[in-house]
Amino acid sequence: MPNPPEDTFVRRRVHDPRVLYARSYLLVWTIVGVVGSCSRSCSSPARRLPRRERSAGCTLHYMTAPLSIRFDERVLARLRQRVRTSPGATVSGLAQRLVEEGLRMAEHPGIVFKEGPSGRRAALAFGPDVWEVVKVLEEIDERGSAAVQAAAEVLTLRESRVRTAMHYYAAYPQEVDAEIAQANEESAAAEAAWLAEQRLLA
Repeated sequence: MPNPPEDTFVRRRVHDPRVLYARSYLLVWTIVGVVGSCSRSCSSPARRLPRRERSAGCTLHYMTAPLSIRFDERVLARLRQRVRTSPGATVSGLAQRLVEEGLRMAEHPGIVFKEGPSGRRAALAFGPDVWEVVKVLEEIDERGSAAVQAAAEVLTLRESRVRTAMHYYAAYPQEVDAEIAQANEESAAAEAAWLAEQRLLA
């Protein structure tokens, strides 16, 4: 049987030296599924528990598959530079995070990601974090559509932006719930420390 023509092979050499990025291959692990791993209190979708009963230990585990991607030389250089300034980061890990966040922002216009004391989290562009909007919605007295209007007034936002945060929460409830639980714990710890100081001065 004659050999197939050379151009039928997937692996072909790039003879044009100007195509620098063809020499740079990066194995990135793309997300094909996300599984929330939590305690029993937050794992059951059919049972909505009070905030105090939900676990703050919800984590995400990524089911991954290998994918070889060609990067422009300048893009790859910028990616590596970012890794050098981010302790503990890897090129593949950073690439995965940027792809995941980019997809989420495309799916939820108006959502951005920013750094904070508790790590990166979703937020409204030029606005509060998503967890802050959700926390207000859960704590105000109004229900139904009136709750959206009340939250918008409290946060000084348009109602459409409150709904943007609601839509994101609906897609990633365990992440946002974990952020709220962490914020509650930090608030309680700060209050306890303040009360201890007041007793000392009394």
